[in-house]
Amino acid sequence: MTMKLEERYIILKVTDVERHLHESDRLELKHIGQKIDRARDIEGRGDFSAIVIEKDWPEYEAVLQLLSKRVDGIED
Repeated sequence: MTMKLEERYIILKVTDVERHLHESDRLELKHIGQKIDRARDIEGRGDFSAIVIEKDWPEYEAVLQLLSKRVDGIED
């Protein structure tokens, strides 16, 4: 059984931002990101770091299965 994926993050691909947003929008997005970074720092949560695997990558299904097993508590 594959775990139900949640929408917990907002991910914007840099090339999409550069290609589709006006310079003023990119600057606003940068400022929003800086505000969030400062708030996380104040809260003692540190930098946010993640690994993103796009659905059309060959590793996607294998990683999804690994995560499903971990979430479901299944050991190899």
